[in-house]
Amino acid sequence: MKFSLKKMLVIAFAVMVCLSLCLLASCADKGDETTPNDDGGVITTYTIGLEKPSVYGEVSAEPKRAQDGGTLYEFVVTPKLGYAVKSFKISGTEFPLKDNKFECILQQDVVVSVEYTRKTNEELEARRETVIKKMQQITGTQFIYDRDYDYLIQKKDTHITAGKLYQGMPYANNPTLNFDAFIEDFTTGPDANGVYTVKDILGDTNYVWGNNCADVVYWSWATISSTIECTYTAMFVDKYGLEYVGEYTVAEEELKKNLLVETNDICTRNGMQTMFESYAMLLKGDGLVFYHPAGGHAIMASEVKVARNPDGTINGDRSVLVYYDQNSGYSQKTGVNNKPVTSSCAYEGTMTFTNVYKDGYIPVTCKELLDESYGIAEESVKDSLTEAQLTKINVGRGFVETNYYVSKAKLEITDENGNVVYSAIRYRDETKPYRVSLTWFGKNTTESYANMNLYDDILDVETLASGNYHCKLDVYLSTGSVHTVRDFDFVA
Repeated sequence: MKFSLKKMLVIAFAVMVCLSLCLLASCADKGDETTPNDDGGVITTYTIGLEKPSVYGEVSAEPKRAQDGGTLYEFVVTPKLGYAVKSFKISGTEFPLKDNKFECILQQDVVVSVEYTRKTNEELEARRETVIKKMQQITGTQFIYDRDYDYLIQKKDTHITAGKLYQGMPYANNPTLNFDAFIEDFTTGPDANGVYTVKDILGDTNYVWGNNCADVVYWSWATISSTIECTYTAMFVDKYGLEYVGEYTVAEEELKKNLLVETNDICTRNGMQTMFESYAMLLKGDGLVFYHPAGGHAIMASEVKVARNPDGTINGDRSVLVYYDQNSGYSQKTGVNNKPVTSSCAYEGTMTFTNVYKDGYIPVTCKELLDESYGIAEESVKDSLTEAQLTKINVGRGFVETNYYVSKAKLEITDENGNVVYSAIRYRDETKPYRVSLTWFGKNTTESYANMNLYDDILDVETLASGNYHCKLDVYLSTGSVHTVRDFDFVA
């Protein structure tokens, strides 16, 4: 007869401490002492309470046989994917688990308590380190600009001053550019102090040369993840490739209707202590997001420092989240080298759990950081044109699709002497992070593109002088690798 502890009566702590621990003296790992009695005694079943049910896992207890004046029980703990058992106790006494199982001879009713933690191992730690290092690069790298720039951020005039020290990529309303492409295409340096000079920005537009709060998290995750599908903060809530961290719950019926759930409501429904315990489960590289119709924000956790009250509850005013983020306001602050900088990024900012809760943040992560069973996918880059279609007229047409975020695509045409006669770069489609459209040889008719003059470098292939040419198209991924997808000769 098998007992589901979730359905058992929860026995109060006051009762638990009164139970006689001497009755558990025979609890042990399975060994020679687990042989049945000679008389094959009758199995006696006992009430086994679960001190606190948990969303992190389930516990079962099954009576195996009568033994030594009691009943041999097998306890099995089944943690949720991405979590592990931190401690296992029977009536207040901790016992070690082997493969999440434990056998014990019971002679009286008992209470079981299980404490869980996030799963961690060498593989997961390496992934988390990769993600956090990318976030540190994005928010901590320092720049000066070659000239003044003026543009709008969320309807607010923003001014960047030439020669002034800035930290982190600039904030942008419609970003399509990641950190690596920004460094390679728009900066020189670094100098002896590690500072880059920003140059050759595409006019005064901020359409492609900045970043926003969601993008810095996405691009950092995209160094190891091929499963995220988010393009703005509201989609965090809809679980586009993401997993919730912690023990709070979300109304799944709302998600099934594809509604955007306000995160303040999620926090209120679950309560302060439930959210505090969820924040305590965060590890470096995880994210937090809040969303409401007026806007939202995303940040990345670096560390959590948990302080508990004497009764075991979390003290939200003394517990602290250390985080990184990109925000829309530029401010004067101390940079990573303790020099004054102006930045729209927080580098190891801090918030108390109380403020995290009041702001309505819910903790999330990408699957690859949750559990190593979500393997790191092999990179895939697919050209929309077949090899047979790669002719002169199709040199730069079509698009490229990948399974990791596209950093950029670079086309280069050389003549028969190896001289570069045309070179152009395209960045990922804003709402399609796994795709980049080429459109090398025709003006983009979208008004927003046309007004910004982003693609003035488009070449009319018919203007090429007669002769032999070579075309090469390289695609740069968020993982840092480069794939050559077109490499062919043509005649003009």
